[in-house]
Amino acid sequence: MAHTDMEAVVERRRDNYFKLADALHEISGVEMLFPKLPAGVCPWTLPLTFEGLSYVHKLLRERGIPAVAWDAVRPQELGGAQFHDADFLYENLFFLPVHQNLEPHHLDEMVSVIKNVRHSTRSRPLARNLG
Repeated sequence: MAHTDMEAVVERRRDNYFKLADALHEISGVEMLFPKLPAGVCPWTLPLTFEGLSYVHKLLRERGIPAVAWDAVRPQELGGAQFHDADFLYENLFFLPVHQNLEPHHLDEMVSVIKNVRHSTRSRPLARNLG
C-alpha cells in the first residue's frame, strides 16, 4: 500500500461505478442494489439484479464479462423456503467489476453485453422481491 495512491484508486473505482450505474440505469429490468454511493465509499463491485432472470452472471460469463455471484458458496442448509431473502440473493444478485484497472472500453463492453442479454432473454416475474 505504500506504493499505491489510494485516493486515485478510490476515485477511479467510484468513477467506474458511476459510469456503469448511469449506463445501466437506462436498461429496463436492471436493478442496482445501490444506485448511488455515499461520499467516501470505495466500491468493491457494482451489485445488481435482472428482473425476472436468475443466475445472470452465468450468461454474462459466457459472453466474456467477469461477473460474480454467491451461488457457488451457498450453504446447503439454506435451501428450501425457510430463508426467502437469502434464496433471492443467492439466485439473483450478481456483481460487476469496477476496479481501477478497467478502461472505458471495458465498461462499454459490459454495458453492451448486458443490454444484449437483457433484451434477448424473456422476462418472467421474480418469486421474491426485496424492497
